Parts: sequence; C-alpha cells; structure tokens
Amino acid sequence: MPGYADLLVQTLLPAVLGAAAVFAAILWSARSKSPSPVQAQSGTACLLFSGSNLLDANDEALALLNGADTPGSIEWLHLRRAISPRFPDFPKTPDGILRQLSIPEVGGSKLCLQIIPLNDALRVEIPPKSPDPQEKPAPNSARPLGAAEYAACPMWCVGASGQVVWGNRAYLSLIGKQNEKPVEQASLGAAFDPRDLAEVQMRPKSVRCVSKQEELWFEVSCTRLGEDVHYTALPLDEVIRAETIQRSFVQTLTKTFANLSIGLAIFDKERRLALFNPALLDLTNLSVDFLTSRPFILGFFDAMRDNHTMPEPKDIREWRQKIMGIGGDAPSGELLETWSLPSGQTFRITGRPHPDGTLAFLIEDITDEISLTRHFRQELKQIRAILNYFDQAVVLFAPNGTLSLQNAAFDTVWPDGETAVSPNSTLINAVAHWRDLCAPSPFWDQLLAYIDRSRTPPPDLAILHRKDGLSVSAMATRLPGGSCLILFATTSRPLRSAPWENRAVS
Repeated sequence: MPGYADLLVQTLLPAVLGAAAVFAAILWSARSKSPSPVQAQSGTACLLFSGSNLLDANDEALALLNGADTPGSIEWLHLRRAISPRFPDFPKTPDGILRQLSIPEVGGSKLCLQIIPLNDALRVEIPPKSPDPQEKPAPNSARPLGAAEYAACPMWCVGASGQVVWGNRAYLSLIGKQNEKPVEQASLGAAFDPRDLAEVQMRPKSVRCVSKQEELWFEVSCTRLGEDVHYTALPLDEVIRAETIQRSFVQTLTKTFANLSIGLAIFDKERRLALFNPALLDLTNLSVDFLTSRPFILGFFDAMRDNHTMPEPKDIREWRQKIMGIGGDAPSGELLETWSLPSGQTFRITGRPHPDGTLAFLIEDITDEISLTRHFRQELKQIRAILNYFDQAVVLFAPNGTLSLQNAAFDTVWPDGETAVSPNSTLINAVAHWRDLCAPSPFWDQLLAYIDRSRTPPPDLAILHRKDGLSVSAMATRLPGGSCLILFATTSRPLRSAPWENRAVS
C-alpha cells in the first residue's frame, strides 16, 4: 500500500498547489480593485484626515483647497475656511466625531457634506455645487478664494447684512494683532471702522487700524459684486512714516528759519510763494495777509517796489525777464544784486534755483556792513592825507611783504620811486632797487634780517649816499600786526633820532 499512497500524493499535490495559486490570484485581484480611501464619484471632493492633518485628497479636493500641491500643507481649519460659505455648520475641529455626520448645504439645497469615521481617520466627502439655472454669470454671493487667500495684503468680503463673511490669511492675521489671539473664520470681525469704509466706497482712502501693539495704516479700496463688497487694503506704514519724518524735518527748518535775521522767500514750481520767515516781514514791510495769500513772484516784487523796499529798476521789463529766467535762461543761473534804498538801507538780494524747480530768495540787510566799509575807507583816506602832509617819505609794507601804502613825498626822495615801488612790489624787490641806487651800506642787510626774524633788533638810523650825490637818511620799525614802516628824508631835512631810540650812524 505504500506505493499507492506515494502515487496518490504525486497525483493530488500539483492540483492542490494549482488551486491555491488560483485562489491567491483571485484574492489579490479583488484587493487591488478595492476603492481608494479618497476615491469618490465624479466631481465629489474627498479628503482623508488624521486628526487635524490631511493625509490624502483627490484632485477635486485639492482644487477646492486653492490648488495645494501636497496634502501635508493642509489642515482641518483650512478646509473649514474654504467651505464655510456653503457649509457653515462644518465642525470647527475633528475632535469627538465618532459617527457619520451629514451637514446640509446652506440655502435650502438637498446636497449634504458627509463626514465618515474610518478607524483612526475621518473621510470627508464634499458634493459638487449644483448649478443654479437662474444664477447669473457674476453671482451675488461670489467669494474670492484662490490666490486671494495667500495674498500679502489684507482682503475681505462684507455681505449684504454688513457682516464680514470672508477674509484671507493676511486679514485674519490683522484681526489677530488686534485681539492678540488667533481668529477663526466663524468669528470674523471688523478690523476697520465701518464709518471709514463707507467713504472708501466712493474713492480709495487712507484708513487707520489701531491694535494693542501698534498703529497701522492702509489704503483701502473696494469693488461691489452684487450684494457683496470686496475690500483690499494696501499697507501704508512706510509712506506714513516717511511723511511724518518729512513733516518733522520741515517743522525743524521752519523753526530754524524763524530765528534767522535774513529774509527768506521760497517760491514753488509755479512761482508762487510757498514759504517765508518772520524776518521777511520786517525787511519788506509786507503784510502777513498778503504773504499768506501766496502771491506770484512778480507780484511779490511789485509789492516791494510799491512799498519802497525795492529800488525802481532802470528797465522794469528787462528786470522782470531776468527774474523769470533765473535757473533757466539766466547766464549764471542765479541772481545777486545790491539795493540802495531811499531810507538809507542797503539790501543784498540772492536768488538761487534748486533742482526740484523751486526758487529761493535771500534778502539780507547789509546796511551796517556797508556803513563800516565806508567808515573804514574814510579813515584810510584821512590817513593818506595826513601822510601826504609830511615832508619825509613814508612807505608801509604788509606782513606778507607786499606794498600797503606810500605818501606823496616818496616820489621827491626817490624820483624813480614808481619803478622801485609799484602796487604789486614786495619789500625784497624794493630793497634790491634801492641798493643799486646807493653806495654800499649795512642798512639794507640789517633791514632784511629785521623783517625775517622777529627777535632781531631794528636797523640803526642810517645815512645813505646815493650814486647821484644826494644823501638820504633812513629808519625802519615793525608795527603791531607785523607790518614794516620805513621813513626816508633828504639831508636838507634829515631825520632826527627815532622815537624808538635808534642810534645815528655818520
């Protein structure tokens, strides 16, 4: 019988193995054809969540979630924001969902969203939106999604009831700054004062948003789509900050100009008075009302002319063209004039253009300066008259060695004095010329040494013998400030001992 058993095993074993292989293939085929966890009817968005994290989603669901590339970047809250206009009763969190939930679509539709528990996961099925035969191409309840959700600037939508029905992430972040906590879509609030937004519907407007942390500024514009109003807020913080700095800088300049004794008048591109300081009122005697009326530049100077704070030009038409040509046709691009007024005052007028098209005029009262100059010239004239009264020749050299002044008697002592001493002559050149006209004398070397070295004693009173036979007495001293004074006299009127007690040499 053993032989029969071996024969039976050899006969049945291949058949059993073949049947097992066929059964395994059938089982594998059945399993491979089982539906995917996110497979659903055509048009239905299907998502698989583990807690708040998205594990998988079909193409319809990813399109609904603004084209997200990877499921891992999506959370339960993101889904709720996207579908809350259709399913406002969608749970805020997936916690506590142990049985299948059917959530009806808002508006009386028969469509329902399904939440199905699967072991440790939740399957969410979102039916496609049913077409409305009466719906217009631009639906009243349109909600901006897509790229608007990730826009850098706040965007939100206000429904017919006046409540915020949608806001992108930047808008939610703005509300979070105001409340110092995260805000979900269901608890959307107004980040801006509705009274400010009412004006925005007419034209874009700068709107302030105050939070507990800082003050934010936005330029808000809106677009009405049916009964909804969609708002966009562009940040203006940098612009407002720059305007504040500029305003502070202008105030600082205004305070500085207010303390200047020089009159300042700034004209804008249209050549109208834009800025002036109090000194301009004192110098021009023009009224505040006239200056604040922003007169044109020609009207400004005409008022000064009528007020006798400007002299009458020889050719008024040519002078007007000169004023209007500053910065343009003027050869130097600037204006510099000195006005002598009938009152005895003297004004220096400076007009200077600037790259931004503005024109600045400076009016300076230089009466004291002119009076001082005139007084100095008068004193100098008197000094020359006194020196010309002397019979002795007087010549003065400045500290740098150049000629400062000489009297009339110098030409009688040195008949060729104009050759020796000219307006551009120096002491060294004059000494060289005088030395050539006279017999050798130690006086010249002593004079040069005295001028070069401050501690060297002055040269002694000397009698110089000219080659033409005339004898000349000479003496020199240093004046306060470093100037050198030299006196010459002929022997018919010789110099006496000097006040600084020099010793005569025969």
